[in-house]
Amino acid sequence: MIIKMAIRIVTKFEDVKIPRRSTEYSAGYDVFSNKNIEILSGQEVHITLPAGIDFNPDENRAFIFLRSSIGMKKNLRLVNANDIVPFLELEQDIPNKQQVITLRNVGEEDFTIEEGMHFLQFVIVDKEESYLPFVPEQVKDLQGAIPTALSIKEVRNGVQLVLGEPIFIEKGHRVMLASGWKFKIALDSFLGGFVPEGERRFAYSNGTPIIDSDYYNNFQNEGHCFFSFDNITEEDITLEIGTPLVELVSIPYYKAENEIVPTEKRTGGIGSTTKPKEDR
Repeated sequence: MIIKMAIRIVTKFEDVKIPRRSTEYSAGYDVFSNKNIEILSGQEVHITLPAGIDFNPDENRAFIFLRSSIGMKKNLRLVNANDIVPFLELEQDIPNKQQVITLRNVGEEDFTIEEGMHFLQFVIVDKEESYLPFVPEQVKDLQGAIPTALSIKEVRNGVQLVLGEPIFIEKGHRVMLASGWKFKIALDSFLGGFVPEGERRFAYSNGTPIIDSDYYNNFQNEGHCFFSFDNITEEDITLEIGTPLVELVSIPYYKAENEIVPTEKRTGGIGSTTKPKEDR
C-alpha cells in the first residue's frame, strides 16, 4: 500500500495568523505578516516567512506569489539572485519551514507591510506539470469597459491572448487592458497567466496573474479578465498587432489537510488584477 504524505500548513512563530484560502474555490493560501516591515523606495528587505507548507516533494510543489494589490498598488516585487521574478518556490528542506525571501520596492514611495496584512499567497500543485482543459468565452456585459482587440490562439497547454491592435507603453509606465474574455475552468483549478516565451519587453504588474475558478460568472460580473503590463525596457515600446500578451493555462491545485475551511463566496473583482480588499 502506498500512503501519501499529508499536506499541512506549518508555523513556528507564536500569534501568527494562519494562512487560509479566502473563498471556497480560491487556489492560494493567503499569507499574513507577523510584524511591521518597512521597505524603502528602491530598497530590498529579506523576510522570514511566518508560515510554510509541509508536503512530499516527490508528489507536490508549492509556489509563492505576490498578492495582486501588493504588486499593482504598492510596487513590490519578488527577487531571486538579484533578479525580479514572477514567483518563488517553497523549499521543503528548510529547517522549521522558516524560509527567507527577498522583496524589492520598485515604487517611488516607501511602504510598510503592516502586521496582519496579507501580502503573499502559497499555491500547491502537482510535482509534474499538469494542465486541464478550459473554455474561453466572450464577455456579454462589459459594464462600460472598452476591451482591447484580442483573439484566442490555442497552444500546447492552453491559450494565448493575441493583440488585434497596437498598444503603446511609455518607458517606466504601465497599462491595464480589458480583455473582453472570461474563462470557465474546473472548480479545483486556477488559471495562471505567464509571459509568452521570448517576450522581454513587459512584465505583469502583479507578478503572476492568478484567476480563481469562482471568478467566472460571479455575483457582481461575468468574470471579465483584466491584465496589467509594465514596460521593463529603457525606452518607449509599441506592442504590434499579432503580439501574444499572455499565455493562460489551467492548473489543478491541492488543499492542506489542516486548513481553515473557507465559507465565503466570491462576489466580484476584475480578474488577475483584483481590487484591494480589507485584510481579514
